Amino acid sequence: MRDKCCIIVLSVLAVTLVFLGGCNGGEGVVNSQVFLKSTLSLEDHDRGKPLSGFYTIRLCDTKNPASINPITAGVGEVVYTGLNQSCVLYGWSDGYYVSKTFVSNRLSDDMSFDMKPLKMGGLGFVYSLEKAEGISGLSQTFDNYLLEINITSTNGYFKRANVCVDWTAGILSVDNLAGEKFCPFAGGWKELPGSGGLFNCDNLDSVYDKISRCNSLKSDNHTCVLGGVGKPVRFRDYMDCKLLDNTLDDNVTESFDFLISVFYLDERDRVSFCFFDAYRDYRFQDGGSYEWDLFVESPDGLDVGNRDYCFTIELLDVVGGL
Repeated sequence: MRDKCCIIVLSVLAVTLVFLGGCNGGEGVVNSQVFLKSTLSLEDHDRGKPLSGFYTIRLCDTKNPASINPITAGVGEVVYTGLNQSCVLYGWSDGYYVSKTFVSNRLSDDMSFDMKPLKMGGLGFVYSLEKAEGISGLSQTFDNYLLEINITSTNGYFKRANVCVDWTAGILSVDNLAGEKFCPFAGGWKELPGSGGLFNCDNLDSVYDKISRCNSLKSDNHTCVLGGVGKPVRFRDYMDCKLLDNTLDDNVTESFDFLISVFYLDERDRVSFCFFDAYRDYRFQDGGSYEWDLFVESPDGLDVGNRDYCFTIELLDVVGGL
């Protein structure tokens, strides 16, 4: 079984180090001299296929950038000098999302870590449009239509999907009717200190996959009322961007409802949707250190992660049949 995996032997060699404090707040001077050997495999989450790619080990001192080490379809070795302490492992490959493994206990000899990143998939769309009825607060001055978009991720995943929408002059607005995200874990949503509105769904096994931007929480603390999403540079000419914050699982279909209000329609009127993901990347942050975080574009405004998936609805053609 092990010879089917892409294995990296981590040989951690720490010379005697002296420091004050530490990951756990510290209680004076600590001396440590350790030699560790552990294994790390990188393989497709669903298919078990060994992958070539890269990994980093992140210890508690986050001020310095962690080295990025290659992984090949075989056995390799890397020497790391540092303290025997808790760490976070990140592994990735071309066409895959970054996989994160948190080691809460201190590293020890003969530990084995399996990194299983999710393959990026394609998106397929099926939509239906009908006159909006039974929705409270609708203006009777304009025509209102309910658009249901069914999205299927094919041959892989689409993580933390969001959408930018553009429309022509005859359309008043396009609104996302969902706008909420439920946290099923006992602790509910908890605000991250100093994050400016980011909340964590209390699941320690996948903490970085359970962060959302919430305008507010409902009274049970389990329902996040989603906030907005910054408009990526490549969509600067679009009318609006909506925070969906949904991960589309492999070959699973999810539905999203949008309310379209129109002044009038002619043959030139259309509404366009572009769905884009958020990708975990390792960058220098404003706080003066390198950190892993979620991004929707590169520093120069280019797409990162999975490709964008876009389609346009010629609205008059659809509405004319209603």
